[in-house]
Amino acid sequence: MQKTLNRLNIRTVVAGALFAVVATPRTGTSQASRCLGPDSISASFQHWAQSVVSRTDTTSRVRWHLPSASTDSVLVVTDSTTCANAINAYDADFPTTSRSATRHAYVIRVQDRYVVYDPHSNGTGEWAVYKVLSALFAVLASFAG
Repeated sequence: MQKTLNRLNIRTVVAGALFAVVATPRTGTSQASRCLGPDSISASFQHWAQSVVSRTDTTSRVRWHLPSASTDSVLVVTDSTTCANAINAYDADFPTTSRSATRHAYVIRVQDRYVVYDPHSNGTGEWAVYKVLSALFAVLASFAG
């Protein structure tokens, strides 16, 4: 009986130690990006933004709070820190009941602005929500479409 208890205790200690090693976060590992893409959706989103900022007609740019820019200044963001900041600002602009700490979205940078789009957002019901952010991640404009 005592030998059985000792074996059980040893197994418990070994199992606990293995769990502790596996479950311990490792320093130096990168956090997964909350940005979606690059993929065909981000390519379409980027193409749309390029068409808006390169138009000679300023109506769309003014409405979207975007600068006049060359098409090569419109970039799909993949940096995890920038993505987290942009998506957190996007998320914080929703009512509390529509927020999601695990939200993933597409982020496009146009010079000193970011345009964020979450294809799974239902902040306005059936419509997707787009938000334009400043370089400091303040919401400048919000659109459903």
